[in-house]
Amino acid sequence: MGLFEVLFEAGRAGKDALLARSLQEWINMHTDFGKVTDVKLDARARRLEVVLELKGETEPVTITLHDYRIQRDGERLSVEVGRITASREWIAILAQRFVANRPLALPVPAKYEWIVGLLV
Repeated sequence: MGLFEVLFEAGRAGKDALLARSLQEWINMHTDFGKVTDVKLDARARRLEVVLELKGETEPVTITLHDYRIQRDGERLSVEVGRITASREWIAILAQRFVANRPLALPVPAKYEWIVGLLV
């Protein structure tokens, strides 16, 4: 691997880490059912892993989104996940049944427009 490739990969990994940390903070600010303790993002592989400490659970729960797709639709962001796995079988079953392969439209406030550019 040449110098350019090494620098490019380092930049990509840094961007993924920054977005993962921002996502973790955002989720924690907007939920009351537990706390996200870790987020790992691999934008190239289109994979997002979230570790949560959910209220009522004694062990952390890991949920992984595989083959996600993000598209801009005006002032909204359309997110669709191809496959979802989880460390709790019942969560994986429900997520596959009701969330996977269904587009979810999210409004994007103007102050977060720069993040959309990194995702799409």
